[in-house]
This record gives sequence, C-alpha cells and structure tokens, in this order.
Amino acid sequence: MLQKSQNKLRVQGLPQQLSMSATVGPWLAGILVFLAFFHGNFCLAKPQRILSATLASDEMLTAILAASCEPRPCQSALARLVAVSRFADDQRYSNITAMASGIKGRFHGDVEQVVRFKPDLVILASFSRPEIISRLQSMQIAKFMMTDLVSIEAIESTIKSLGERIDEPEAAAKVVTEMKSSLALASEKGEKTRAQPSVLHIYDDGTISGRNTLFDAISTAAGATNAAHDLVNGWQKLSVEALLNLNPSFIVVGGTPNTSRDEESAKLKAIPGISKLAAWSAGRIIVIPDSELAAVSPHITKAVAKLKSALKNEPPVTEAQAK
Repeated sequence: MLQKSQNKLRVQGLPQQLSMSATVGPWLAGILVFLAFFHGNFCLAKPQRILSATLASDEMLTAILAASCEPRPCQSALARLVAVSRFADDQRYSNITAMASGIKGRFHGDVEQVVRFKPDLVILASFSRPEIISRLQSMQIAKFMMTDLVSIEAIESTIKSLGERIDEPEAAAKVVTEMKSSLALASEKGEKTRAQPSVLHIYDDGTISGRNTLFDAISTAAGATNAAHDLVNGWQKLSVEALLNLNPSFIVVGGTPNTSRDEESAKLKAIPGISKLAAWSAGRIIVIPDSELAAVSPHITKAVAKLKSALKNEPPVTEAQAK
C-alpha cells in the first residue's frame, strides 16, 4: 500500500504542482516541481527485487535485511531477494542454508536468468562474467560491484556501502556494530600470553594462506600471528624446507561443522614435510568450518571466536617439543 501511494505521488504530483504556478508564482512552482520530482525518484530508488550473484553478497544481504525490522530476524524483509547464488545451499561453504531455504530463486551465472528474475538491482563481484555486466548495462539494470575483500575492515565497509545502496543504512550499521562487539568479546576471552602463538592455515593440497588473505585477518583478530605472513603473499605451495622453517605453534585446517580433527588430519598426511612439523607431532591441529574461514561477511567473526577459543584451550608447542 505504501509503495503504491509513493508511485501515485510520482505520477500525479507533477501536474498538481504545475497547476499552482498561476497563484504562487513561477519561482515557487519551480521549487515544488523539483521537490515532487525528487520525492518520486527517491521513493522509487529503494530496490524491491534484488538479485545476489555471489555467496558473499548472499550473506551480507540476508544479515542486513534480517536486521531491518522487528522482531529480528525479520524474515519478511528477505522477500526483497528474488534470488541468491547457488552456493547459498552448500553446507560446506554457506552460513545461511536455513535462511536461504525461504528464498525461491537461485542464480547459476546464466545471463538469461537475469532477464527471468526481473531484478531492479544486481549484486556482482569483481570476478563476475563480463557478458553479465554488459547485459545489465544494455538493459539499464542497476548493479553493485563488490571488490575482493581480504580484511575485516573492508568487509565492514562493504556492508555499510551495500546497506546504503539498498536503502537500509541503519540495519547495515547494526550488523557492523554487532560484528565489532563479537570481535571485541573474542579478544577479551582468555588470558593474554607474552608471546602470540603462530598459526598456519593449510589446505588439503598443501596450499598455504599468507598475507592479504582472510585467514591473515582472522589470525590477527584472534590474537595470533600468521606463520606465513612474511613469506607468502596470497596463497602458495611451499617446499618441504620452507614449510619446516615456518614451524607454527598450531596448524589450522578447514572442514564441515561435523568434521573431526582425525578426519581432517588424515587428508593432510600426503603433504610433503607436514609430519615433521612439531605442531603436527604434538597434535596441535585446529579445525574450523570452511564456511566460517572463508566468510566474506559478518560470519567471519565465528572463525575468529573459534580460533581464539582453541588457542586458549590448547597450549602451544613447547620449546622441547619443537626440537
């Protein structure tokens, strides 16, 4: 009803203001015409059919919209999402599988899907296919481009920008405030040690996460040092010698919420040199769900909290064990 009234104002407001020009003067009529035009366009600027093309935007948008009205989470607000990415249902990487079940559309990267969903705003990423971007431009459909995000501050900034774009700045501010509170709480838990423990994130194929990665940001927020920060920029496989020189206090691996440490450890055995690490021999292996380790969204705070908790409950490798 409100949207219908706003549209009616936009259609009918201009002639009504023009008819007043004879009595109020051309200058006042001009001001009223401008206000009527601005009001109508402002009302229509709030996107009502949003298509999210990436998992990161899926998680950001659901968080913002769920915080946009009371009682929270406000499920009815999710109706503005006509589609989310197909990865929203992937339990290995998605933190919103339950919320996504109430959203009908799924975007698989097909340009023709954009036409069928009839969005008034599409959220894309820097890696989105060029043909999709050009098609949106030709159709004059508004888009919001997300860049690569490898820091918590960048995630918070993007949430605010996205909130502004969908006309939910207050809800986005709430999400960011809650993120900051969660991170502050995580940093307060446990006694601070004199030396920060070093942590190494390693994938099943031996790839290491260095600086300019989400894991680097997670480890810093958890009060730890990424052992590969100075050696690796981005992601890289290392020689056995380089891996042994890192000598982390803990090894961090991804998994599913139900994955055990033994199951994930078994997948790493084939990595050359890993069995010679003191952290491996001492069983200092921390498993955090991939959905949280890779969360370019408010859900990244879960990984920070879990890493902090694990570091608190498991003492690092001692000097004797490292020899």
